[in-house]
Amino acid sequence: AETAINYLLANNILSRPEDKLFRPNDSITREEIVKMLVMATGTLDENAVTALSDVKKGEWYYPYIASAVQEGIVVGDDKGHFNIGSNITRQDIAVMIGRTLALAGFETEANNEKVFDDDGDISEYAKNAVYFMKQIGIINGIGNNLFAPRATATRAQVAKMIYEMMKAVGK
Repeated sequence: AETAINYLLANNILSRPEDKLFRPNDSITREEIVKMLVMATGTLDENAVTALSDVKKGEWYYPYIASAVQEGIVVGDDKGHFNIGSNITRQDIAVMIGRTLALAGFETEANNEKVFDDDGDISEYAKNAVYFMKQIGIINGIGNNLFAPRATATRAQVAKMIYEMMKAVGK
């Protein structure tokens, strides 16, 4: 993921940590990924608002999440929460990137020709996004034809997915 990480750093999609350590195997929170998606798509709207109950005005993440809600990249859960501080799963990042690509004009219907061996573990709401992203080469699984949909995504995995998404849209 080194090329992806360096590209995202150079394009201000990733912030350089003060200690200059990226920690590629660490997990990433939902708000961190949303910031990256908003920065990657240039959809930050400082005036955007959100009614998600756990997204507090004045917090660093507020404008990014509000912008993502406004754009349709995130919708919140059935209780009206974003789930601040929660690590993102691999299937949820697939859904967010799939929505981002749809907003960029991609027809995001997957053909589902080649399924992952752990297909039964992928939630129904995420299957199309997972397979569409596999189909266009944004994801390829974790080896042995597994996707690990409910596993927490690592910082390196997310960087690679966003980098591949940007290549797909010509950025």
